[in-house]
Order: sequence, then structure tokens, then C-alpha cells
Amino acid sequence: MKLKSSIPVRILKQRCPCCKGEGYLELFSCNECKKVFAICDLVFTQFTDPLGIKMDRVYDGDPKKCENCGAVEKLQIANDYELAQLGLRPADYA
Repeated sequence: MKLKSSIPVRILKQRCPCCKGEGYLELFSCNECKKVFAICDLVFTQFTDPLGIKMDRVYDGDPKKCENCGAVEKLQIANDYELAQLGLRPADYA
């Protein structure tokens, strides 16, 4: 997902399971509710739990809509503070 930001996109070291490991999982958060998501850079599959990437934890709705609060076009690149608050360590992403 391409967003303009001065913050670099953080990418999970785990590869995307929906496209057989070809995609990278970029980390985004909702500007409204602060929920963090992992989104495949190839097919835009939205994983609702970046701590447990599994195909049964996929949001099937509009990729521009927050699965948690329903806000539209409010996704932003997740920052280091949001990732730390979720429980991700710098070793988990690049």
C-alpha cells in the first residue's frame, strides 16, 4: 500500500502466507483507533494480528477501511511507538 509519509514503512521479517511468501507484510495503524495491521504489499491482504500472522486472521473487507473501527482512508504507516506498544520488537521487523 503506498502512502506518503516521512516515516519509513516497517516490514515484518515474516513473509506473507497468502502469496506463498512472495509478499512483504507492511505495518500500518488506523489514525482513529490506533489498531495495528499487517498488509501484504503484493495483494493487500490485511492481517488483523501482526503478532500472529495466520490465514484465519484476515480482514476480507475494503483494504482502505479499518477492520476495527470502520474508519475509511485513515490507515497510516505504523510508528515505532505503536509497534512497541503492541509487543513487536525491532528484531521482528525491518
